[in-house]
Amino acid sequence: MTDIHQPPSLLTERLELIAATATHLDAELGDRAKLSAMLDAWFDPKEWPPPLVDDGAFGWCRDFLAVRPGAVGWTLWYVVATNPTRQVVGLMGFKGTPNGDGLVEIGYSLIPSHQGRGLGTEALKALLDWAFAHDEIQGVLAQTFPELDASLALLHKLGFHEVGEGDEPRTIRFLRERESIGR
Repeated sequence: MTDIHQPPSLLTERLELIAATATHLDAELGDRAKLSAMLDAWFDPKEWPPPLVDDGAFGWCRDFLAVRPGAVGWTLWYVVATNPTRQVVGLMGFKGTPNGDGLVEIGYSLIPSHQGRGLGTEALKALLDWAFAHDEIQGVLAQTFPELDASLALLHKLGFHEVGEGDEPRTIRFLRERESIGR
């Protein structure tokens, strides 16, 4: 079981990704100053939360982890830029544990002031590597809107290919298969 007091974290050249626990998500929904202290990073209140993320998503993840504390890592990860100061610049994560086919779905969003700097690529690559380090993962799904050019470019850059319509109206579903690593 994952130690919820020391959640998993991933370090990249410019980022730290910190897996959210139910305690993090309780603070997200009620006491952002406490969350800031827990993450040792600040939030820009004018830009938080990032686009396409709302209290409903935070609540779903909190409830999911409250009954599955060992599933830390399979919901939200806070994306923290580490230089020049530690700032929470986005969220990435999975929509739950792998299904019976070894598939998980990933989502991602950065605050607008930190988009277009390669941080999304850096963070998503780290999270894909984390997922594929689990032998049961055969593929990672993602969905985006066709007008989100940066999101489409990110998915293509990291080896995803289109596989059809997404769950929400007008979305496109993408897949990155285990064997596409290294392409």
